[in-house]
Amino acid sequence: MTTATTNGYRPVHVGVGLADQLAGLGRLLAAAELDQRLARTVLLGGVLDALPAIDWASLTSAAGIRRQPVTLAASAEPAETADALQYRTGAGPCLQALAELGVVRAEDLAAESRWQPFVTAALTDTPVRGVVSCSLAASGHPTVSLNLYAAEPLAADRPDPAALATVAAACAVGLTAIDQRYRADHLERALASSRRIGAAIGVLMSRLRLTEEQAFDALRKVSQHSHRKLREVADDVLLTGELPTGQH
Repeated sequence: MTTATTNGYRPVHVGVGLADQLAGLGRLLAAAELDQRLARTVLLGGVLDALPAIDWASLTSAAGIRRQPVTLAASAEPAETADALQYRTGAGPCLQALAELGVVRAEDLAAESRWQPFVTAALTDTPVRGVVSCSLAASGHPTVSLNLYAAEPLAADRPDPAALATVAAACAVGLTAIDQRYRADHLERALASSRRIGAAIGVLMSRLRLTEEQAFDALRKVSQHSHRKLREVADDVLLTGELPTGQH
């Protein structure tokens, strides 16, 4: 696992155990700002620690109206490339796991008869030779799959099904914590922006003798004409007491 730093935290190295990786994730979640992708990558480091037969891992999401799959995080380039090949060809174990809300195994890609466009490309363009994809639906994430990639063909009992279930559940708990922190951060920023915009409207109402609707419309027009966010225009009003460029 590649190490990286943010907010003073350095993810621990592969081999120290899933519990320590989750503890590291906890430190990230407690930091002043959350790097969502890094937090997910730290989570994948714990997955690799717990499943020694696996060399790379990724998380695929097919959320949204169009349900187009995207990679939320990958432990290294081979996993990201293998994901992308499945999205491009429209078939593969991770997409099937998402569709069936279950576990899909491809122990030996060289002997695999399913998803031929993906298999051919994976054998040519990546070092991946074994794949297991696991839907996280049972743990509350029906649009996410955990994708496990191996450099060698996998035995039929690797990863061990019980271990895989435990790791998938822990991964889902970690994702829930990351998502909740991310939503909380966005809500806090949205509330702060709303307060600043409301304060700016009050300033304009007082200084320019405008109604609340007129003051908001003045802010909106400046935002549109200057291609700036409404909260940025509001900050200017709070700093100067006037609309930028004198527009109203």
